[in-house]
Amino acid sequence: INHNPTMNSYSAANANKKASKKSKGGKKDIPIFLQKTWSMINNCPPDICEWSDDGTTFIVKDPDTFASKIIPRYFKHNNFSSFVRQLNFYGFRKVKNESIRIDTAAADEESNYWRFRHENFLRGRPDLLRDIKKTSHQVAEKAEVDALKKEVQELRARLSSMSSDVTRLTSLVETLMMQNGNIATMAASGSARGNPPTKRRRLSSNSLAANINAESRSRSTTPTPLEYQPGTIKPLAPRDRQRSISLASLGSLDQ
Repeated sequence: INHNPTMNSYSAANANKKASKKSKGGKKDIPIFLQKTWSMINNCPPDICEWSDDGTTFIVKDPDTFASKIIPRYFKHNNFSSFVRQLNFYGFRKVKNESIRIDTAAADEESNYWRFRHENFLRGRPDLLRDIKKTSHQVAEKAEVDALKKEVQELRARLSSMSSDVTRLTSLVETLMMQNGNIATMAASGSARGNPPTKRRRLSSNSLAANINAESRSRSTTPTPLEYQPGTIKPLAPRDRQRSISLASLGSLDQ
């Protein structure tokens, strides 16, 4: 048994020194990204980003302002997508909002929120941050590839819908052009066969027909009898006309 007080005090000092180093080194075990994210969420204005009511999720309410004003205070960029990729590398999951709200305006506003969760990223528990480990590159890359595949599938669906719309519009235009061509062909054929002319031609034809009818009526009336006199021919007066008729009747009797 060592009864030397000097040695005992030395051993106790070494133990305390090692414990102190271990406690100081505990924060060094936490990745700098997690330290900054923890500080950022706790100090962010609640209208931009805050913890959920149960403290298991942090909610980014205004991604644009969060990216332009908050992220540059802690990181050397202002890219929200890069921040999300880093969260994915550490195993954070995006949480969908499945709550039902009667207020449609509030529901539309919350539909733009981004919610992230990790089992060891909890409000008031910074001691759990050291348990968050960066996932392997393969897992992270797989998650990112899956997200890209989903986005490509959505784009393909949209392109397919747009292609169907273009095909339908093209068919409609071709039908209209064919109808217009048929109308033009019928109009040209009708003009060659003497179909009803244009308004101007109808007006001129009507005027010509009126003149012809007037002339026919003037020719169909009984002509005024003429009396021969030396050097002149002039119409008989009405009274003389009756006398001429009676004289002609007498002449026929004489024969």
